[in-house]
Amino acid sequence: MKKLNQYIFLFLMIVVASCSTKEDCEDIDCTTPPEPLYFEIIDENTGLNAFESGIISQSDIYITNKDSENIPYDFLNQRKLIRMSEITYTTGPHVYQLGIKNELLIGFKLDMKIEEIDCCNVYQFIDFKVITTPYEFDEGELWAKIFINLSSEQ
Repeated sequence: MKKLNQYIFLFLMIVVASCSTKEDCEDIDCTTPPEPLYFEIIDENTGLNAFESGIISQSDIYITNKDSENIPYDFLNQRKLIRMSEITYTTGPHVYQLGIKNELLIGFKLDMKIEEIDCCNVYQFIDFKVITTPYEFDEGELWAKIFINLSSEQ
């Protein structure tokens, strides 16, 4: 009986020690930043990157939210990509516009959430849609290929 009590006590100690509570998380500071969102702009007539082919340049691009506030982005010159790092910190569904040459507005929706996993806040992708033009999207990389038609304007 004494040995059985020892096993029960040991089992209860393990169960109690493995329980996670909010108090267990107070001394842990770990927020995993979200991955950035990438845009590759493709000329739908040629299938080529529109920056590489010269149809558009970095200065032709702007991104705004629904309140017409500019959204910061980086242009990755070697890869000819638009990288938006700050936009993925905004949780919930939000609508944005990608403007090209002040002539073409491409609406897109991004939905992100924060989930607590093992005391850490983790940003998670929920949904992405381009509203006004054809696109392909890689959820794992948060990479959108957006197909535009500006060739007739050259």
